[in-house]
Amino acid sequence: MKKTIVNNCNSSDEYDINFYIVRHATTYANLTKLKNKYPDTPLTDIGIKQSEIAGKYLKNIDIDLTCCSLLSRTIETLFYIRKSILETNKYNDLNIYPIPFITEKQKGIGGLFEVNKDNFPYIFRLMDKTKIIKDKRKHLLDYNRKELYPDNKFNVSLNLLLYKIVLRGLYGDNYNNIKESYLELSDFNKFKTHCVPLILNYLRNKYPNKKKFNIVIVTHGQYIRHSILPNYKLENRNCMILKLPYNNKRFLTPCLIFKGFKKGKLY
Repeated sequence: MKKTIVNNCNSSDEYDINFYIVRHATTYANLTKLKNKYPDTPLTDIGIKQSEIAGKYLKNIDIDLTCCSLLSRTIETLFYIRKSILETNKYNDLNIYPIPFITEKQKGIGGLFEVNKDNFPYIFRLMDKTKIIKDKRKHLLDYNRKELYPDNKFNVSLNLLLYKIVLRGLYGDNYNNIKESYLELSDFNKFKTHCVPLILNYLRNKYPNKKKFNIVIVTHGQYIRHSILPNYKLENRNCMILKLPYNNKRFLTPCLIFKGFKKGKLY
């Protein structure tokens, strides 16, 4: 029998480290029945609003690091969450840090990346997002997906430091020669083993006088439900926010910060 996640959190708990796990906002693929054909589409206009609203639930938290997967829907969601956070928060790190092992397992992901030795992936938008809804016969890769936010409304700095350190630890200094290493998919055990210690060491070195850390991670619904919290009842809602305390090298009982939105809705 699955457990129920509590709906309130004690903001003054004794734990030094809290991870805030967020599911990405609504994408165009979420609105079709052919998700495998459109594995990494942009956020809808409603999805952008969902992200901005979700950010308001984190704006009074002293955020130290924002992370996401390498798929554009989590990057874009985190971008708009951070916009809301920055309205009232002193958080001044303009970087978004992708990390491995939190990407949804899904066919076709490899084709979405143009791997570059020094800078990857290229964030793309579709020339005409509504074509996905109107023409379900075409594959996403048939569209021109290389246009990079020409309106300058989506300026984001992807910092690949953490991602590359993990890959170097797994594959050695030649990790750039292994294309598959950029496509590490969901594995919560590897995340706990390789990513969590690195994140904490990075923050302790960056903020030597701090004792408490708060990390936001935007990931995927399937990963949250089946990998992070398989023993809990959890609705698959966009932009839901879970607080996951971490202490003595283990994750503790989660609680729900924000229940999120129904697919394509603002409620």
